[in-house]
Amino acid sequence: MSAPNKHGLSRHIDEAVKRQLRQEAGFGCIKCGHIRGQYEHIDPEFSDAKSHDPMKMAFLCGRCHGEVTARAGLKARVWEWKRNPYSRQRRETKPFEIEPDAVGCLVQLGLLEFRDCSALLTVNGECLLSVAAPGPGESMLRIGGRFFDDSGKPVLVIENSAIQLNVENWDVTLEGEHLRIWSALRKPVLDLELGPPALRVHLLRTVYQGVDVKIAPDIVQLGANQLRVASGSGLFIGCVSCVSGSSEAIILGDPPGGRDKVVLKENAQAEFIRSTIMGGLRAVGHGEIKFDSCTFHGSRSLEAKRMRLSPGWAFDAVTVAGGGKTARIRRSSVQALWSSSSWPGVLERHPSLFITTHVLMFGHAFPSEVPQVAVELRDILLEIKRLRVELPKIVDAAEREGVDARERATLRATATTFEALLHDDDVAALIYVAEQAAHAGTELTIT
Repeated sequence: MSAPNKHGLSRHIDEAVKRQLRQEAGFGCIKCGHIRGQYEHIDPEFSDAKSHDPMKMAFLCGRCHGEVTARAGLKARVWEWKRNPYSRQRRETKPFEIEPDAVGCLVQLGLLEFRDCSALLTVNGECLLSVAAPGPGESMLRIGGRFFDDSGKPVLVIENSAIQLNVENWDVTLEGEHLRIWSALRKPVLDLELGPPALRVHLLRTVYQGVDVKIAPDIVQLGANQLRVASGSGLFIGCVSCVSGSSEAIILGDPPGGRDKVVLKENAQAEFIRSTIMGGLRAVGHGEIKFDSCTFHGSRSLEAKRMRLSPGWAFDAVTVAGGGKTARIRRSSVQALWSSSSWPGVLERHPSLFITTHVLMFGHAFPSEVPQVAVELRDILLEIKRLRVELPKIVDAAEREGVDARERATLRATATTFEALLHDDDVAALIYVAEQAAHAGTELTIT
């Protein structure tokens, strides 16, 4: 920072003075409307000023500030611009263009990351943040968006990667690559990092058309009526729509149409951790769903196309809580089911049910078969539960009866596998999921 002037006045300007100058200018340069600005002493100039008096100062962009400093004749014009600022005349700031390169640009909402996606955030059918591929001969992503404060008033518009601000905001700052908007003192509503190489929404707090949206550095939350969805880290790949909320449902990813949904009864909870979801999930009801470290493969995902899977549900590690009971489906359970000899050709007979080492999925290739497949799954799980009790007895009997050593070893290994990998809570949760699918087709109800 430069040395004080001859009166001992520091270059440091109080935030209240800066805010007053920004508000007066409509958050843009008083001459051209550019939102990145500086604070100019008009008369007297800084060298002769004894205080930072906002009545004798103005908000100017670097270019206009330099012109005014270099050309003494422009000083008189500054007073005219101060009385009638560019942005106040036009009710909006000059468009400020950002340049998100299509190659390597990271787009994030909180800890949610998006790759090859279109509508990132939608409320009641209205897209609030979108990304489009470059047009012919272009190399930059086309960003579109509308952001609102907690009263529903628009604070910022992005059109074709050009930002314009509402001049009626309480305060706006652009420092480095961080654009921040406040609705009142110590009440931020938006923190947007413009990059490059990233476009990140670090913070957003709004209630828009009855849907409560909260984006913070560590969580993304949507709430509509009595339904809540909260997410930590997550990755959306190839999704036409990513995060969508309305008064009827909250949708993550691209679930297929029809009845597929997770129904939450009052105060019920479901938690998805390190899950892979093909397509997406539609949640309705009066409870809460939590996600963390999940990957959503949308309709444009190459992974979904490679696996030749229709969109559906995927469960990797799921916690189902309700009625005072909590059961967790662990990845180890899915792996044990996959390797278990208890699957008598289910995959071959019913391709609508997919089991991999990472995913337990009710697919939609043959939706009408899902109840039948779920019944088979339930019966198999019940058999596994029975075997967990019976296998140790069988091993003891084999020991007493002197059965061949190799066969005894196989029996012991099988018993150990069931004991180590298939916990009672896991089996109970899997049976629950299967029974729900059996009764309701592609609808899972959590009570």
